[in-house]
Amino acid sequence: MGVGIPLPQSAKPTDPKLFLIRVGCFQVSHCTFADIMKVGTMINDIVMREDDQMVICGMALIIDLKGVTASHLMHFEMDLLRKVAILNQDASPLRMQGIHILHPPTGAQTALNIFNGLLSEKNQHKRIYTHGRDLKSLHEHFSPKILPKEYGGELESIDTIAQQWETKLLDNRSYLLDMALMHSQPCSSPSPGGKNGTANNTFGVDGSFRKLDFD
Repeated sequence: MGVGIPLPQSAKPTDPKLFLIRVGCFQVSHCTFADIMKVGTMINDIVMREDDQMVICGMALIIDLKGVTASHLMHFEMDLLRKVAILNQDASPLRMQGIHILHPPTGAQTALNIFNGLLSEKNQHKRIYTHGRDLKSLHEHFSPKILPKEYGGELESIDTIAQQWETKLLDNRSYLLDMALMHSQPCSSPSPGGKNGTANNTFGVDGSFRKLDFD
């Protein structure tokens, strides 16, 4: 808990909801990247239920890479990253309004380029800002009034915000368990030409069915 959390305030009601992701706080000896994504998905579900601002105005990310090691990068498998990209682009109604990178380690740009290649053409053109270790640069985009004190802000500490979200997750335990029991049923989708798929379509095959005679 505390790797990825939504911040409680924004400068204006029309601003995107701000999320803070501290990749270096991901304890590789205790959980997997999939576990982190599961918690993040549950938090997103709750925010979308309770906060129209994120649904209407979208979201912006502050990704802090301080403390990231090779052990962290080993958990970012390409197949899982591809699923994360599909989840955020196709399965979520949220709009990404910008990504802000702090404390990028050596080689971080290569990793960002790989992940950017998994995104749709539209999302590849979203603005990505790299601030290095310069909090003043970050403050040009986000007022200190809406940032935790660890980032030169006026809000309570990140640990306090994380504890508040841990309590909120427990309060929504029944709802989250019900959501976890839901499953999708794959089905074929009509193609523009009117046929249900092509020969290479995962959900069906091209062709017609003739009457079969049985002896």
